[in-house]
Amino acid sequence: MLGLVAALVFQVLQATPTAAPEPAARANPPARRRATIAAVGDVMFGRYKIDDEGERTYRATVRGDAFPGVAPLLRDADLAFANVETPIMYEPATFFRVHQSLTFRADPARAGELARAGFDVISLANNHVHNLGGGGAAESRVHLEQAGIAVAGAGADVEQAFQPVLRREGGLKIAFLAYTLWHNALSPVTPEGVVAHISVGDLLHRVPDAVRAARAELGADFVVVSVHWGTEFEAHPGPSQIEAAHLLVDAGADLVLGHHPHVLQDIERYHGGVIAYSLGNFVFDEGFLSRRQTMILHATLDGTGTLRRVTDVSITPVIIGHIDHVPRPASGPDRDALLKKLRELAPGIPVRAAPGSGLRASR
Repeated sequence: MLGLVAALVFQVLQATPTAAPEPAARANPPARRRATIAAVGDVMFGRYKIDDEGERTYRATVRGDAFPGVAPLLRDADLAFANVETPIMYEPATFFRVHQSLTFRADPARAGELARAGFDVISLANNHVHNLGGGGAAESRVHLEQAGIAVAGAGADVEQAFQPVLRREGGLKIAFLAYTLWHNALSPVTPEGVVAHISVGDLLHRVPDAVRAARAELGADFVVVSVHWGTEFEAHPGPSQIEAAHLLVDAGADLVLGHHPHVLQDIERYHGGVIAYSLGNFVFDEGFLSRRQTMILHATLDGTGTLRRVTDVSITPVIIGHIDHVPRPASGPDRDALLKKLRELAPGIPVRAAPGSGLRASR
């Protein structure tokens, strides 16, 4: 606590009255250093269908804008984050197919759409960014950066792919790290581009070291780690994921954001950090209800004073349209079913009222 020590020296000079002491200066309160974040799951803009003769047809996941129903919620945050599960690129001259129905691609115009929706940081660390060859990692990054979006988890070379994103918001330095444990192509490292692919051993040792380095070397006040991991369609994370997530928080991660299972999984508070084991899909052409139930995770990174805290954690329930595949805030029976699931997966975390409903948030 700051203050001035005033020494009162009384001198009597020919009956001259003493001067009144100066008032002690008041300590100034610490400046508020806060930033809000909104995080969502997997975004997939389109896929190829390939018949037995090798003929291919492309089908966009969404016709037109994918985000009109959720963009106000994303733009309301200082930083919005997603995992883009698609290479963003022009169709290459040499078609490299991964699977008859799991070869994904997004038109480069979608990068601008993501920016207009409010996304600030995108992870490309996943098993589909190389769907059309190694060039997808580098070209996707170029299109996103040209749209003003920072990219983690993929790039033209190993250094760029593993380089953290450092954003400054609300007087804070916030580092984003992104990795994938899954990869479909023969190698995550190609002459054309690289994906930040890691092993389980890396996740337990190398990534905690990278978290510590983000604080010590980059001066990050907060660290967000995105991990593409887990088993598809499983309702809960496995023991190895829980162990790894705890190690990341113990190393200094404040938020751990999981992707790949394509369904929602548990959200856990652990030692001051918040772990979302899977944020599910966000734009995807899945039909099953469990794969269309999703959310926006909201949190405030509060670095005011000497403590760093993740506060105001809450959820906006979102449903992906069965026909148009567009995410919208859930309402009616869809919301009721999703609230029941969230009470199990995220106990104690407030759920935001549906926009425009006039209802209050619930727990």
